[in-house]
Amino acid sequence: SNGNSNNNNHNNVRRRSRSRSGALPLSECFENFIREEQLGPQDEWYCNKCKKHVRAFKKLDIWKVPRVLVVHLKRFEFGVLSRNKITRLVDFPIRDLDIQQFVLGPQGRSGSVKYDLFAVSNHMGGMGGGHYTAYAVNNGQWVEFDDSTVRPLSSEARIKSSSAYLLFYKQRTE
Repeated sequence: SNGNSNNNNHNNVRRRSRSRSGALPLSECFENFIREEQLGPQDEWYCNKCKKHVRAFKKLDIWKVPRVLVVHLKRFEFGVLSRNKITRLVDFPIRDLDIQQFVLGPQGRSGSVKYDLFAVSNHMGGMGGGHYTAYAVNNGQWVEFDDSTVRPLSSEARIKSSSAYLLFYKQRTE
């Protein structure tokens, strides 16, 4: 898709409902992921039926869920004349992420599809460079990884930040 289309999606996400903290709920990211999108004028394809170039629509759906779910939060947007880092806080659950409503296949119809967070990759900085850190569960405890420094996380609340870039969830086997 083109830069304008991506920017429109981001603007729509920015205008939609927000949690009390002003953060974007992760569920809205999933809703945006599965929403039908019309591709831009430069992505037209040739229709054999009408013999014209047309703007196509694309739609992504989740049919089968993985045991490990990696959620990549789109933190960079590219426009025709600009490049920006998106720093908006995404409110994601540490426990009990239920994606059943987004799954079309049999797993989505058979009850809840729950995940627990076990790691987060963070990016601090901007488009030209930055620094990565991570939080992960090790022996039941959250740990912070920052270059060669590894230390217990002082508060689980630190896991949710506007630096979160990749979320790693493991499916529950209840």
